[in-house]
Amino acid sequence: GHGRGEQSVEGKNQVVDGRQVYHEVRQENIALTGNERQSLDLHVVEHLAEQTEIKVGRGEGGIAQAGDARNNAAADQSAYHRECCDGALAGLPFVQQEMVYPEEVNEKEGVGDQHRQQERPDLPFSPPLRHAVLPFRSAHPGRVFHDNDIVYHNLRPIARGRGKFFFPRRKSAPAGPGRGWLFTLWAPHARRVQLLGDWNGWDLYSAAELTFCEDGLWRGRVPQAQLGQLYKYNIQGPDGSWQLRADPFAFAFEALPGTASRLAEPNYPFAAPLLRGARRDAPVLIYELHAASWHRHWDGRYYTGPELAKSLVPYLVEHHYTHVEFLPLAEYPFDGSWGYQGCGYFAPTQRIGGFAGFAALVDALHAAGIAVLMDFVPVHFAPDADRLACFDGAPLFESGPSDWGSLNFDLASPPVRSFLLSSAAFWLQVCRCDGLRVDAIGNALYHCPNGWQAAEFFKTLTAGLHARFPGCMLVAEDSAGSMNATSDTASGGLGFDYVWEIGWTQDTLAYFAAPFGGRSALFRQLCGSFGPFGAVQGINALSHDENHPASIFTRLYGNVEEKLAQMRLLLLLQAARPGKSLLFAGVEFGQPDAFTDGREPNWAMLADAGHRALADYSKALNAFCLAHPALYAPQSFAWTAQDASTGVLGFTLQAGCETLLCALNTGTQAVQGFGLKPGWGSCALPLFAAGWVDNAPRPIANGWLALDLAPLSGGIWQIE
Repeated sequence: GHGRGEQSVEGKNQVVDGRQVYHEVRQENIALTGNERQSLDLHVVEHLAEQTEIKVGRGEGGIAQAGDARNNAAADQSAYHRECCDGALAGLPFVQQEMVYPEEVNEKEGVGDQHRQQERPDLPFSPPLRHAVLPFRSAHPGRVFHDNDIVYHNLRPIARGRGKFFFPRRKSAPAGPGRGWLFTLWAPHARRVQLLGDWNGWDLYSAAELTFCEDGLWRGRVPQAQLGQLYKYNIQGPDGSWQLRADPFAFAFEALPGTASRLAEPNYPFAAPLLRGARRDAPVLIYELHAASWHRHWDGRYYTGPELAKSLVPYLVEHHYTHVEFLPLAEYPFDGSWGYQGCGYFAPTQRIGGFAGFAALVDALHAAGIAVLMDFVPVHFAPDADRLACFDGAPLFESGPSDWGSLNFDLASPPVRSFLLSSAAFWLQVCRCDGLRVDAIGNALYHCPNGWQAAEFFKTLTAGLHARFPGCMLVAEDSAGSMNATSDTASGGLGFDYVWEIGWTQDTLAYFAAPFGGRSALFRQLCGSFGPFGAVQGINALSHDENHPASIFTRLYGNVEEKLAQMRLLLLLQAARPGKSLLFAGVEFGQPDAFTDGREPNWAMLADAGHRALADYSKALNAFCLAHPALYAPQSFAWTAQDASTGVLGFTLQAGCETLLCALNTGTQAVQGFGLKPGWGSCALPLFAAGWVDNAPRPIANGWLALDLAPLSGGIWQIE
């Protein structure tokens, strides 16, 4: 019997149907120890494997794939699988072919598979029972998929919060008449789920009825469904009302204003290699842009990925950028959100041509040696009623409203965490991005409920992605200023590689926006924003956030000439401050207009001599940085001058046998013979100038150097 609290673990292991074991345990809500759960889980996996003709057994690291046809492939992957099962990658989205139950092989059953229908459990979701990782299984016997293959995955791990991929899956048998597509949806609160689309003319009366399976999953097959067709789910919520919903796991959506999902396979013949694995002492110059508005056609149409690549790639190469960072490109419904209120976490936006367009853009950038980063938004999402909000008639993905009018993800929910982990891995594995910049870290930690669970999610995200995709760059936008964002997870940190230095950005811009006569009170704050050397792995970001609602150029104090001079100082200070550099599109030439979606950078400003000169200066500064390790990978930093009365600051940077001195006069008065103390050397050779600087070598006597600095000028000298 299965009386509450009466059935022993041994009794459960004797149940013949593995799915019945999970069904019974979930309904009975019996408390099990970790060892008992593992024993039960392995029994279920073994039973299901026997039904699907996969032989699995307990190996040293967990579950290992066997079988005569796949022994060699399994041996090649055994170390990887052991690492997975040992828990080193717990919570990571892993590639896994969906198991095909014997009932699913019977094509005569069609949509619904009525003989599999189960009584729905009282609880819509219960915590997962196991965390083992199944090895890869390909659609063709004897073959194991590798990272560059397109594989299809199982939604069940997401519903149970195990942190694996799911993609919508077509039958693994060869495509042919009557095969169609198998649909799986996670909607634990729904009473009924239907499916309609182009194949039935969007007729509600002939909509396919999906069958409730387990763990809140609904499944059905549509033999008539074909690649490229549009579809939606029709979901009846707990209150009996119906709502059409787009697929949260879709690879593609129709172009706006349409909201339907599209059957698609993310398949592209990538040719260029990935650009991951750069060392910490390698130069990083990031150009940030909004792909949907960096260039537009004359009639307002978006550039597709290949069209954008034709102009973007040469521009980045000419200006010596090493990385490009795209504002979020996961599908989003509202242009004004810039992509930060997403809805399609597995679908590159149709604005640039969907997956094919984005893949072509990534491949072109990689071919030119430009690494690709993308903004990833796991904290909040679009509140649109036909997307993720109250997806199955009750809050499912969300925990409540955010500060931006969107909805916060419920990072305390295992399935939601798994959904987001799967999405992050999708952009790295399938779209071949080289890294992610994770948005709104500080907001999730300090302004959302269950901040400690958000911290655990970020630790799982970074540890898992670093293990699964070695060399990927993970960047935190930690606006709360948490000092442990780049600390290792083993020591309590979040495990990111870099963090945006928001404090430096805000203090520096506040200083340059102040009237010249009122800056002395802010000078200490400007110097203090440098922080202790080596405390964090920082990125000096002059990003899109600083260009809305007003551009950086507009925010600077003074007339046009003074603004241009201060832009040169600001860019020099950004390059010389320890850390990596990020510049938003338009800042390189003093974009006067604020960043708003739908408006290109004001390229017409390049016809102005002053702005054209600033663009040339920015390009020369990037080239200079790439040639000097003391700028992009300093090993030591020391102040040589901080004078609030004149606005002069100076410091030295050292890497190997190279020592550079940076000095800036942020005031409007020239200084003569200003003393700086590099501490050693015989002379200082000028290498780079912002404004007028005496290009003659300057002697160093008793460790002191005297410089003449014009108003709003600065430069870099080499100490010899």
